[in-house]
Amino acid sequence: MSNLNLLLIFLSWGINSYILYQYIKKKINRPNTLDRYFYALISGAVILFVLKELFFFLKIHSIINVIMLIILDVAVLALVATFFVNRLHVNTQEVFGISNPKRKFLYAVLAFFFIFAITGATIPNKWSYADSNETVVHHKKKNDKSKKKTTPKKKKEEQFTVYKVNVTKISENSSHDYLEVSGTTKASDGSKIYVSMNDKDHPDTTTNAFNNSDEEDMATVKDHKFTAYVAINHISNDENYKVGSELEFLISAFSGIKHDAEDDFSDDQVSKLIDESTLGKYKITKAIHDQFKPASDKKEDTDSDNDNDDSDYDSNDDETDDSNDYEADIDESRYTDDLKDDVYDQLSDELNIDKVKVGGQFTFNPASLVVSIYSPDFYERPDYDYEYIADALKVIKDYDPEDFKGGIEVILYGQVVTAYDTEYRPIQSYSFDGDTVAKVNPDNLSEEAMEILSTDHYYIHFNN
Repeated sequence: MSNLNLLLIFLSWGINSYILYQYIKKKINRPNTLDRYFYALISGAVILFVLKELFFFLKIHSIINVIMLIILDVAVLALVATFFVNRLHVNTQEVFGISNPKRKFLYAVLAFFFIFAITGATIPNKWSYADSNETVVHHKKKNDKSKKKTTPKKKKEEQFTVYKVNVTKISENSSHDYLEVSGTTKASDGSKIYVSMNDKDHPDTTTNAFNNSDEEDMATVKDHKFTAYVAINHISNDENYKVGSELEFLISAFSGIKHDAEDDFSDDQVSKLIDESTLGKYKITKAIHDQFKPASDKKEDTDSDNDNDDSDYDSNDDETDDSNDYEADIDESRYTDDLKDDVYDQLSDELNIDKVKVGGQFTFNPASLVVSIYSPDFYERPDYDYEYIADALKVIKDYDPEDFKGGIEVILYGQVVTAYDTEYRPIQSYSFDGDTVAKVNPDNLSEEAMEILSTDHYYIHFNN
């Protein structure tokens, strides 16, 4: 028998015994509580009686046992009444019209033990059966819960999921035949990286992202970061690999399927990968051009060398002339040191400048210049931040901008709070021809004019 059922039985017997005791005291004109709390006591007794019988029935599912419990209640009350009558020395003949109370007490005791014995003999089997059923049901429910917990996990593992990535760095390897692409993503550990040419109408059905330049395995995510090696010849649209032209590729991350580098994605999977992809760009350098120079160009170079060997004029003069046309006569330190300091001084009066970086291609023509400015104070609004690009152009004008036929780019890096850390990311950039920078007056530049004069411009609001 459960603790709850026993509690209800004894509470019901207790309150009924108390009411009976107070009733007897009232009949013999002694102080009692029925006069003040009659309805409260009766209501409590009825509620406990109903709950007791209801829970008892729900436990054993037997009407016969419920009836026997009610008879047992009556026997208990008769026994208690007889006990109280004798304890209070009540003249039952005068008060209740009942003679021989001791005989009635004996009958009540015998009836109580008789009914209690019968009830006790019939209840255990029912009760044991009910408990066993409850145990079975309990374990079954636990098993059902465990199934419910494991089933969704299995579905989740089989679900193809695509994640966006943030590209933080792109560089070329020492052999200049692979790009090293680093970035962050919300994808979990073990997720893989997908890279395709920037052709959304005809995307690659296999990935071009590997864990190293030997292409041993696909690039994967660890601690929400990744580094992928991308074969340059797989993403280039320019067969001549012209210096200064851009390599463009689409990159995203995925999980939920077993996929090897040589496996093809389905059309639906490719569509999802492209929809969630990020565009990556990298300008072709002289080293990349030399690495992938077309065979016809190499043959022409060889023929030219042979012709020079057989020529009647001084080949050294021609080599000097060719070298002068191809090599850029630019003092790199003048820009990486002096220009950098001057840009810093120009902007530090208005902003909290973290650092200024100056890079580019200074060795060969067409030379290019890139000025990167890092500050946490940028507004990340093109109508405000373009003024700082104009300030940088004021300084660049004093450094022979016409020498940079490959273009001049000014990039603003703002401080962005991501899910993982706080880092600098490019929020705005403008690219110009060197001749344009040499001629323009930055003081008169509006945002619209700057966009018109630029060869390319870009801005984004990360903290929106």
